[in-house]
Amino acid sequence: SCLEAVHARARQPSPGFDPELSARGLAVLAAWKQAGLASQRDTRMARAVAAAERHLSDNIAEPVNVAQLARRLGIAYSHFRKAFKSHTGYAPWQYMLHLRLAQARRQLAANAATLDEVAGRLGFSSAFHLSAAFKQAYGTAPALWRRRFVSEAGRPESRNSS
Repeated sequence: SCLEAVHARARQPSPGFDPELSARGLAVLAAWKQAGLASQRDTRMARAVAAAERHLSDNIAEPVNVAQLARRLGIAYSHFRKAFKSHTGYAPWQYMLHLRLAQARRQLAANAATLDEVAGRLGFSSAFHLSAAFKQAYGTAPALWRRRFVSEAGRPESRNSS
């Protein structure tokens, strides 16, 4: 019905920009995207990937055995890995690392915890492992990132632009 409304409106002569036609066009795109998401959500694999995302997020500091997780979800490991990467943009282990590093940034920004404490809370084997992964992901060491964050957060213009 949205597409028919766009066609009907487009057939009417209108000089210049037509905001109503634009709005109806956006409604068509939104409906199209929603229909695609609904069909993806209904598959068994999509439900398994969503359950895996929740599990990894809820158990961020726990060791991960992705093959075992896939088995528990009733999905073949090779298919699960491919679907997970397609859905999230990350392989399962990379996704977990991404979650841990994002949480590390939050913790480094929010309090004065040591790198050892943050590493322990997030399931890294050591502060060195966290530091190496952090530097590879963000291009800077965690201590330097924290100093920059604290100095930028203290500037009035930094707080207003957030």
